[in-house]
Amino acid sequence: MEQKDAPTECPVCHTPINQQLSRWATPASNCGSEECQQELRRISQNERKARSRDRLREQRLEEEKALDQRIVAFSETLQPQYRAFLLQVHEDYGRKLAASIIEMIEAERREAEAQRCKHDNIATILDAYSRCQHRADATDRHNTELRARVQELEQDVQVYQRFENKVIGRVAQDELRKQPDPLVVTSSPSSRPAPGAQE
Repeated sequence: MEQKDAPTECPVCHTPINQQLSRWATPASNCGSEECQQELRRISQNERKARSRDRLREQRLEEEKALDQRIVAFSETLQPQYRAFLLQVHEDYGRKLAASIIEMIEAERREAEAQRCKHDNIATILDAYSRCQHRADATDRHNTELRARVQELEQDVQVYQRFENKVIGRVAQDELRKQPDPLVVTSSPSSRPAPGAQE
C-alpha cells in the first residue's frame, strides 16, 4: 500500500491512523486493536465467500446456457414429433429432465452404432474369407491345369523318344549294310602264284 492510498482512519472504529507518516513508514490498514482486526477478518472472509458464490453462480448460469443450447441442437437431430416432445419437456419440467432424455437417446445410439460396427466387421471378415476362398479355388484350378499340361508334355516326350529310337535304329541298320561283311575272306597277295610258277 502506498502512502497516498493509505486510509486516514480505522475502517471499523474510525480512529485516526496514518497521521504524519515519515517517508519510509509503512501505512496501517486499521488501528491495530484486537476487536477491529477480528472484525476486518470477518469482513474479508464474508467478501471471499460472496466472490465464491458469485463465481459459482456465473459458472452455473454458463452451464445452464450451454445445456439449453445442447438441448436445442440435439432436438434438431430428431424427427419432428420427437423434437416437439423434447422441447416441451424442457419447457415444462426443466433442462435436467430434458438432458436425462438426451442421455438415454445417445446411449441407445451408441449401442446401435456398436452393433452396426460389429455387423460391419463380420461382413468384412466374411468378404475377406470369400476372396481368399476364391483365390484358393483359382489356384487349385491353375494347378490342375498345370498337372494336365505336364502329363501331356510327358506323353509327347515319350512319343518323341520312341520315334527317335526308331530313326536311330534305321540309321544304324543302314550303316551296317553299307559296311563289308567281316566273315567274307578276301584274297591276300601271298596266295597269288609267283611269276614263273605256272611254267
